[in-house]
Amino acid sequence: MDQTTNNTSQTTFFVDVIVPLSVANKFTYRVPKELNEQIVVGKRVIVQFGKTKFYTAIIYNVHPNPPKDYVAKYIDSILDDEPIVTKAQLQLWDWISHYYLCNPGDVMNAALPSGLKLSSTSHITINTDFSLDEMPYDYFTEKEHTVLEALQINSSLSFEDVSVLLSIKTVQGFINKLIQKGAIVIYEEIKDKYKPKLVDYIGVNLTLLNDQMQLKEVLDTLEKKAFKQAELLLMVLHLLKSDETAKQLGLVKKATLLKTFDTAVIKGLVKKEILIETELETSRLLFDNKEKTNKTLNAFQIKAVKEIEHQFETKQAVLLHGVTGSGKTEIYSELINKVIAQGKQVLYLVPEIALTTQLISRIRAVFGNSVGIYHSKFSENERVEIWNSILHEGDHKQDAKHFNIVLGTRSALFLPFNNLGLIIIDEEHDNSYKQQDPAPRYHARDAAMYLANLHKAKVLLGTATPSFESYYNALHNKFGLVRIAERHGNASLPSTVVCDLKKETQQQQNKSIFSHQLVDAITQALAKKEQVILFQNRRGFAPYTECTSCNWIPHCTHCDVALIYHKQTNKLSCHYCGYAMQPPTSCGACGNNNLKYKGFGTEKIEEEIEILFPSAKVARMDLDTTRSKYAYKQLIDEFELGNIDILVGTQMVTKGLDFDNVSVVGVLNVDSVLNFPDFRSYEKAYQLIIQVSGRAGRKDKKGTVYIQTNQPEHSVINHVLADNYLQFYQSQINEREQFHYPPFTRVIELSVVSKDVNVVNDIAQQLANQLKPLFGGMMLGPEFPLIAKIKDQYHKRILLKINREYSPTQVRNLLKQEIDTLQFNNKKSIYRLQIDADPV
Repeated sequence: MDQTTNNTSQTTFFVDVIVPLSVANKFTYRVPKELNEQIVVGKRVIVQFGKTKFYTAIIYNVHPNPPKDYVAKYIDSILDDEPIVTKAQLQLWDWISHYYLCNPGDVMNAALPSGLKLSSTSHITINTDFSLDEMPYDYFTEKEHTVLEALQINSSLSFEDVSVLLSIKTVQGFINKLIQKGAIVIYEEIKDKYKPKLVDYIGVNLTLLNDQMQLKEVLDTLEKKAFKQAELLLMVLHLLKSDETAKQLGLVKKATLLKTFDTAVIKGLVKKEILIETELETSRLLFDNKEKTNKTLNAFQIKAVKEIEHQFETKQAVLLHGVTGSGKTEIYSELINKVIAQGKQVLYLVPEIALTTQLISRIRAVFGNSVGIYHSKFSENERVEIWNSILHEGDHKQDAKHFNIVLGTRSALFLPFNNLGLIIIDEEHDNSYKQQDPAPRYHARDAAMYLANLHKAKVLLGTATPSFESYYNALHNKFGLVRIAERHGNASLPSTVVCDLKKETQQQQNKSIFSHQLVDAITQALAKKEQVILFQNRRGFAPYTECTSCNWIPHCTHCDVALIYHKQTNKLSCHYCGYAMQPPTSCGACGNNNLKYKGFGTEKIEEEIEILFPSAKVARMDLDTTRSKYAYKQLIDEFELGNIDILVGTQMVTKGLDFDNVSVVGVLNVDSVLNFPDFRSYEKAYQLIIQVSGRAGRKDKKGTVYIQTNQPEHSVINHVLADNYLQFYQSQINEREQFHYPPFTRVIELSVVSKDVNVVNDIAQQLANQLKPLFGGMMLGPEFPLIAKIKDQYHKRILLKINREYSPTQVRNLLKQEIDTLQFNNKKSIYRLQIDADPV
């Protein structure tokens, strides 16, 4: 044996690990000497935490130093042959933990797919793609067979169930082997368990298809004895010849047949074995391979590409400020081509899953199957598959999938890139890039900057309405800045019409949701076979229900909000906690029976549009209609194909979607955004109006945007009409500087949370008293937010404005000291302290 190897095997090693819990420190464990040579930073190990719980931890550091304050426990086992987390990832985790003032375990939980976090609170279930019958018996051990047989009786087992079943203490290593064999998948909670989307198909028995004489005899018999069944068989045969999809599969969707025939007719032919019925899984990666030719870059786009490349010579990040419809996607594609030609990886971030849906087919039309997709609608085992593909990029195994381009939402930042060359952040202004709850409350745009720095990569931020922070950085030479003021091709920017609702109401011209001007515009658009988008940033039918006698309004019993009426389910629902109840028949205060639904959401808009335009095909895109995995794609495809005339939606319809035939866009209530009490409200309102306006007038159609408001003279609306972003930015930035708001300061929000409002008041005031001497006038609060109680928990906030001259480390240390003091003085109080750095 080699002397060095011998020395290593006899040395006592310790490892610092990150556990998937919201605890402040990393924990040190001792390594059994027989495992010394297998210990590597980034591998998963099973550790005991507390008396009975076992968790998957990530090795953060290997060293020979025992902890000073406690006796280190031994690690139980090592799960991996090679690291699943890279050193660059651990550096990113550290930065997020420090900058956003959260715990290492919070970052680990956000970063790792649940399928890689085996804990004693996890559950396992049979992998739907796995068939036990197809495997030789000795492929599994006796214990593995015991678990698999138990899973066939019970749909899932907890780790504790497996431990009892096998009479062994720790089962993580055992379960990991079953995962590697493809037999099971893991999920953290029942709600995380995803099932593949299965579609019912009908086909003709192959024996009949291959024997035309026998097929004719069957048809003749059916025509005499079961005419409906004969019609069904003829329809299936016709579709198998005429429908392209049916031709390829040799099958017809059952749903297509059910539009004409009853289930009993289909079952009858299946029972006679003339037809066969089967289920096929519809993969998320199964998108229409439409033949698309790459758009030729126009002169403005070619110039923009050259300017971006020139700026990248001296700047790490460049802001591409291009008007809506200027063809930013084509510019991205050109730059991606050049990066992957160098053998590097590209991360393409979008704010919403809806955007990935439309972009997938476009990007794959250019780059083929080298594009990987990663977002929260994917099941955990599928996210693990993408994770491993990125981790092993460069291995060039024949059976491995390799993705050198990843398209995803903010969580894609955490993938294990090893050769990242470019990060594209599309619609960089969008608030969806900011994680709200739980911690880490990171902003993907800012975290991407640090990730790019680790890989010496470049960052391209694209938008028609830059965030003030990014634009400030560009004007002050921290970022490069490239502008495009022209739309691609022959497309022209839409014209804007302001509809004065106040004036119409005063003149008693209108009692509808829609202004006369908007109704006329929709009528004309439909007559020309053009499409319409209507935007309202509130789902449901009515925001609240009110008694006409005493003005009583039903509220959520768990939150300080009015219950929203959903007509489709006929329930009053809370959008914060999910509480729901049947609509009351009488007032809860005075007993009056006359209750009215007030205001309007997307559901009511959809209903009224269908009344006004009964022949139009109307669809709604909001959270209620897009809960399923493929709902976005289905709606977007239907709208692109012209099967939908009017699309009603929430913010989902504003975010970078590209539809060729939209000529009218209606913003139905811009006042709700303009009047929101927040220092960013004007910025958000401007961005929202411009973005939703950008859906109109693509290609050679000139579009028109109708903004309905009671404040037609509002400064933001005037800036929208002027179509001058720089002018709008300058009108707001001086006010930001005067009152010490970003980008001139960094804001940190501290929220005290408890079920007891008295505890919230007391703790928040104590914290404010501690911080006031340190921050003085740069501290606001404590104050209750607009919604003080959510899910039976009261919230009270303190806002700190931090000068940019202070480093995040200084701020973290100072706040940690004060929070430790607060917790020491209130050991008996039950409360939580939430910290949100750079809230949006």
